[in-house]
Amino acid sequence: MRTLSRILFVGLGAFILLGSTGANATIITFDEAGPGLTHGTTVDTQYQGIPWGATISAVNAISGPDLAVAFDSTANPTADGDLEDPFSVGNLANLNPETNLGNMLIIQENFNGPADDEGSMPAGTITIAFNQLYDSFGLDLVDIESGEESGYSIEFYNGGLVATIEFSDLTDVADTAGFYQSDITWGNNSANRVDAISVFAFNEVRINFGGSGAIDNLVFEDSGGPGTEDPEVPEPATMALLGLGLAGFAARSRKRRSA
Repeated sequence: MRTLSRILFVGLGAFILLGSTGANATIITFDEAGPGLTHGTTVDTQYQGIPWGATISAVNAISGPDLAVAFDSTANPTADGDLEDPFSVGNLANLNPETNLGNMLIIQENFNGPADDEGSMPAGTITIAFNQLYDSFGLDLVDIESGEESGYSIEFYNGGLVATIEFSDLTDVADTAGFYQSDITWGNNSANRVDAISVFAFNEVRINFGGSGAIDNLVFEDSGGPGTEDPEVPEPATMALLGLGLAGFAARSRKRRSA
């Protein structure tokens, strides 16, 4: 009887432990081997699969194409030198003057021209739609012009709008919402890493561009907090342990009835 009890405990315990894991963080660098992006590649469904689970789209607010496009910062010369490394301004440049971001994501300006970001104001919106809920998001912002940051924002959605963060909040020392980041500096050829922003339960992020610019290194995380849990599918080993536990429980019940 003790053996059967132990089997039941181990089987069910393993199911609870392995079947209820929560937190996970994922990053999209646009340099992954799987999608295999090159300079000028349209980015849309390449990140729908595991582990990313994201669909990307863009809207050009002017007259250009509604395309999110990969821009290789190492492909010098390009149509926009402000998007080429090495970067000269911003916390990434300050951390390492030789920062190499590789592929980034832009809103394409021209229908038939080379990869080039939409520099008009407003430029448009890049949308990242996720296949589950998250509660943390960070990214790199490239070539956000000084003085124009008030035209840019990050919006979080979950059916409806959950939160909006203006780029100007990131450099406003008086910001009371807690988004101020002292090491961010805007300007031509700038590269800044934005610390993870905690927002309750979102499954879509929209980056609104007030002019030129690019994004890179998208980091999104489900910390396992209330509202972001998704049903976990037990792995085969977990199911086997559960089955073993249930079998032991059934055997023990039969033994009691026959006693």
